[in-house]
Amino acid sequence: MIAEDVLFSRVRGVLQNDWVQLPDYPGYRGTGGPGLLLEELLGLKANNSDTPDSGKWEVKFHSGTSLLTLFHKTPGPKNVMHTMVRTFGWPDDH
Repeated sequence: MIAEDVLFSRVRGVLQNDWVQLPDYPGYRGTGGPGLLLEELLGLKANNSDTPDSGKWEVKFHSGTSLLTLFHKTPGPKNVMHTMVRTFGWPDDH
């Protein structure tokens, strides 16, 4: 994990660069290739984790028109959903 000010400085550096060609070798050919390249350009360890790359910031790449999840909240504590369904749920025809 890198400091927030370092991450922002690196992002500014990438934005000042000209066009970056996506490499044409395995790992960069799929839909995740641009994200991997962005993490590489920022000096980050490539990962598919939901944990932030820098404190509270997670680097994301997105293209196209599909929706992108920016925030994800997992219910806690563990097994709370089971307890809530058993306590407050009811049978459904579907």
